[in-house]
Amino acid sequence: ATSYAYRGLGLIAQTLGEHQQAVALFRQSLTMLTELGARQDVARLLAELSRSLFALGDDAEAEHGWLVALRLASATSGNFIMLEALVGLAALQAKQGNQARALAWSSLILQHPAAIQATRQHAEQLQNEMIAQLTQQQVETVQARVKTTTLETVIDELLQQNSAAGEMVESGRISI
Repeated sequence: ATSYAYRGLGLIAQTLGEHQQAVALFRQSLTMLTELGARQDVARLLAELSRSLFALGDDAEAEHGWLVALRLASATSGNFIMLEALVGLAALQAKQGNQARALAWSSLILQHPAAIQATRQHAEQLQNEMIAQLTQQQVETVQARVKTTTLETVIDELLQQNSAAGEMVESGRISI
């Protein structure tokens, strides 16, 4: 129960924009949840922790956290967590100048019935930002591509490209 209290306090700190404090609280919760072996809870916490790391400008650690969350969530059928991790990775793509990919991923997330409200809001905000940055033709090209792509394909490709996250999950050494 203490691990969930730390997570709750971390979410409050995150909402208030206190990302350093949120990271510290999330890490305390992560240590406890990892010891308990609560893989789906760990995945969700990693996605939330990574959001604060990203807000603090720690892109590499945020990306790593989102990928581990994605791997864990896919292993436990945690669709809503996979979507939360993917919206974070999409925001990272946008920051790195890959607006078309960010738009495609955010569009796929918005089409998925398992996306929870907070994830939908992040994806919608990102989608609107990307549409504003791309030309009409680029947007139409992305939208056409999205119609022939599945979320599962995107996630499978991401996980295949990032085997380090898989090794960490399989070994049980989940640290970030």
